[in-house]
Amino acid sequence: EDRLIDSMIAFEARYLNDTEAQERGEMRFRLALRVAQFLREQNQRKTLYREIKSAYDMRSSIVHGDVYQAPKVDGTVIPVEAFVSRVENYLRESLIKFLRIAQEPNAKRKLVSWDDLLFPQSLNDN
Repeated sequence: EDRLIDSMIAFEARYLNDTEAQERGEMRFRLALRVAQFLREQNQRKTLYREIKSAYDMRSSIVHGDVYQAPKVDGTVIPVEAFVSRVENYLRESLIKFLRIAQEPNAKRKLVSWDDLLFPQSLNDN
């Protein structure tokens, strides 16, 4: 439980650091969307999106003292230990990608513009 809570805190710190108080209600959606968009290609995003939402729900259940069940991924129940390991691996993958971006010659203080990532320039022009 502690490993999952710590991982989700790290995800929130990295992916939701621009979220204002009035937007807190949509954090689960926003986190899952950003992680999936940042880490996966189009045809692989839905599964990761669902897993991050499940991890967020599980974390919420733990911190609020509710009962939680082993999560399902694409209809298959994943043992909690295996699921937590998957979440930790996504976090590692994220951190590596952020570090690579930070090492680029023209890296900015804000490593990722979430709006630009989610809505490419060609869509913004209309």
